[in-house]
Amino acid sequence: MIKINQFVLNLQQIANGDTLLLTDIVPVKEFVDGKYTDKVIGFRYTCVCPQNKFEQISIRIEGVKPVITPEELSVKGTIKVKPKNFEGRFFRDRSGEYRLSAKAESLEVIN
Repeated sequence: MIKINQFVLNLQQIANGDTLLLTDIVPVKEFVDGKYTDKVIGFRYTCVCPQNKFEQISIRIEGVKPVITPEELSVKGTIKVKPKNFEGRFFRDRSGEYRLSAKAESLEVIN
């Protein structure tokens, strides 16, 4: 039987386009033995989809260096970006609601 979390969605299916507006960046810390450590293993980029009623999505990208610092983003406001090798999947959270999980290899800043 096919399960909902086996479907992989591309950016076009979620955002109705291939570019997003970056609005926030937060570090993702390593999770070991039920606790978060201080080791940063990636970043979660919060973006809005301008071609899809400005729906908000968060994209996790592995790596220790962000594509832009939170300080630079704060100064510039929103930044147009294009994810590389984007994958979106649905999952059920503890309350039983469906949520979207998204990841990509990297983000390209578009001038």
